[in-house]
Amino acid sequence: MNYKRLNSDLIDLIELRNELGKLEFSDEAYDDLEDEIHEYEDTFNERYGEELEAVFEQIHARVCPDVEVLLPTAYLAKEYFPSEINEDEFEIGPDAGVLVETVYEDAKGRPLDARMTIMPSPFRVVLVQRDDIRILWTAEKPAEFNC
Repeated sequence: MNYKRLNSDLIDLIELRNELGKLEFSDEAYDDLEDEIHEYEDTFNERYGEELEAVFEQIHARVCPDVEVLLPTAYLAKEYFPSEINEDEFEIGPDAGVLVETVYEDAKGRPLDARMTIMPSPFRVVLVQRDDIRILWTAEKPAEFNC
């Protein structure tokens, strides 16, 4: 997989989604941009789906084995914010990504809920729980899993 292209395509998709988020539903450009995003998501899934689904299968097996693996674009955050520290990076809110019940437990032994999402620069899969973000996999070291 060309990880540089994967990252670039993810950034393009994020920028399109952020642009849509700035428009009102009544804006004439809204429907056209929404259609463009759906086409881009389809292309993204076709281009990277098979390989990324294999990555997600391995992550799910370790972190949330009872949760079904979804298409890669399902793991996108609803919104990515430009980082205040580095303009080439993005941040996400605590409600970003897919809600999963993890194998990790709280102090009372209950499974912890978290959100799994994908991030760019470098392309990576992260697990978000409140203010804690754990990198589970990164394109920088694709053979390694941190879960």
